[in-house]
Order: sequence, then structure tokens, then C-alpha cells
Amino acid sequence: MITQALAGLIHGVEPIISAAGIALLMIGLVGNAYELRKISKTMVQSTGTTCFTAFLNKRNWKWYLMILISLALFGLSFAHAETVSPMLHTVKF
Repeated sequence: MITQALAGLIHGVEPIISAAGIALLMIGLVGNAYELRKISKTMVQSTGTTCFTAFLNKRNWKWYLMILISLALFGLSFAHAETVSPMLHTVKF
């Protein structure tokens, strides 16, 4: 009985989890691009060239983490939809 109620509750939150995942992904990608542009400009001014280490700069890690969390949320919503939805069709509310 409790699992049926919990499955119904989580099933209603799936669109919110998906929307949050998509929003975090967009914010993370735009923020990462903006940060990379700033890092590249700084590298060009100081050394005259850009290099691959711009991707490994510690200012980018927050954006990488945000993108990773968004992909996890988005994957969680789809993984949950595939495992719970067949159960909900057989449950009589």
C-alpha cells in the first residue's frame, strides 16, 4: 500500500524533475561557454595563444558539476518512468 502511494507521488513529480534537469543543463552550458570565453581572452592577453588547459581551469568545474547534475536528474526521470509506469497501469487507485 505504501509503495503504491509512493509510486503515485513520484510519478507526479517526473515532469518537474525533467524540467529542472533541462533548465540546469541550459544554465550550465551557457555559463560554461561564457566562462571559457573569459578564460580564453585572459590567456590570449597573457600568453598570446590559447591552449587546451582552458577546459581544465578550476573556474569551469562548477559548470561541469551543474551539467553532470542536470544529466543525472534527466536520466533519473526517464529511468523512473520506465520502471514505475508499468506498475501504475496494474494498480487500482
